[in-house]
Amino acid sequence: KEQVSIRDLGLILETLGDSVSVSGDIGYLTEETRRGLRRQISHSYADEGMHLHVITLSSETEKKLLENPYDIRFNEKLAGRVMELAEGRNVVLMCRKELRAGLGALLAGKKSFVPVLSADEKADDIIIEFHGKVDV
Repeated sequence: KEQVSIRDLGLILETLGDSVSVSGDIGYLTEETRRGLRRQISHSYADEGMHLHVITLSSETEKKLLENPYDIRFNEKLAGRVMELAEGRNVVLMCRKELRAGLGALLAGKKSFVPVLSADEKADDIIIEFHGKVDV
């Protein structure tokens, strides 16, 4: 759903080449590649004034998610709260990179699409506008 372009194949391959010497873990390589593409990714969700409209997770919610990422009841409640806060808004959920892939998968099956970006995917020229914090 995110439709991240792979046109900048040179940057992708360079990032993978640099990162694979640190770890061959696919999750790590994915996050590093997305960090390399941060300008393209964050610009695709920013408005014309280069403002990125963001909701975040409370630190307690992040902690619970890191401690038990497979708690189905908690995850469904979290997804519901994200959808409530995002309803009618053009926002992204910004979180820690360790949570991005799992949250993206959790929210992908929902009726409304809420992109999930890690803080590392914010380009330097993007201005963050906060629209709320999800607490479960």
